[in-house]
Amino acid sequence: MISMPYTISIDNTRTIEPKNGDEKYTVYQVTVRGGPIPTFHTMDRRYREFESLHTHLSSNISVPQLPRKVLLHR
Repeated sequence: MISMPYTISIDNTRTIEPKNGDEKYTVYQVTVRGGPIPTFHTMDRRYREFESLHTHLSSNISVPQLPRKVLLHR
């Protein structure tokens, strides 16, 4: 059986305003598509999760730098 390649995209961002008074933060909507049975999964991730993944990957392989974390509308 031929499986579809996986693709990963960031399709949207949104600002979360916690009800407990904590600071607002941005989440990125990540969509993974493909696989043996073509399907997709969508999840929200914060920038710090991308930083953690980048640190983990870069300890074993060469990966491009992450874009800078930019604070807008502050």
